[in-house]
Amino acid sequence: MTVTVVVAPHPDDEVLGASAVLLGREAIVVHVTDGVPPWTDTAARAATAATRRAECRRAWAALACTAELAPLGFGDLTAWRSVEEIAAALCAVVGPLGPAEVYVPAYQRGHPDHDATSLAASLARDHLGGDATTWWAYALYGYDRARSLRFGWLPRDMYGTVDERAGGDVLEAKARALRRFTSQLWPGSALDSWLRAPVAEQFAPLPTTGAQPADLPFFYDEALGFGRYGASAAEVEATFARTLAARAEGRRP
Repeated sequence: MTVTVVVAPHPDDEVLGASAVLLGREAIVVHVTDGVPPWTDTAARAATAATRRAECRRAWAALACTAELAPLGFGDLTAWRSVEEIAAALCAVVGPLGPAEVYVPAYQRGHPDHDATSLAASLARDHLGGDATTWWAYALYGYDRARSLRFGWLPRDMYGTVDERAGGDVLEAKARALRRFTSQLWPGSALDSWLRAPVAEQFAPLPTTGAQPADLPFFYDEALGFGRYGASAAEVEATFARTLAARAEGRRP
């Protein structure tokens, strides 16, 4: 049996970005973080994580998807500090499965955890090698060059040929699934914004390791204010650059 793996930085990203992959299929869903933000009270963290897992299962059911969850356990809004560790964890999950396809978030400068997962996936692919597995990038959200927020969009100068999956049945099922994430639906949230203006999903081959957009603005700096939690654009980019430099110099496996 062929195996499909969908890697999501947070619980719900697999539905927001890759419902067309999950619809009516079996899959392994890898959650890099538990989706519990750092400002959550200590006493509420376990309950919040459990809520998000339960919402995922309801969303998968809305997509008629039979999914097995593989949580990696990295911290929400701190995953960008652990790219090499995420890459190693992905190797440990993906390697033994030998999947036909792996879907990972695109590098869109929309959220530091999204970008860290994308970079880690590229490193994992490099380490695992082989031609039996096809690695795909799926779009979540970020700013385009006109500084407009875009969902389901991959700039073609970076991703080349883009596969758009726009069937009405996908959009309708995706909307039903996204509404299962009740803890994440509030006016102006990412899920609310997509539901107000649904767009098709886009997929493209995962680019070469380190291929990052040179001129896209950072959504998480300008719109989300993650800098106050240490995830400023400058710090994230510097951390990624150090990771790539260490890999290029052979100082890490």
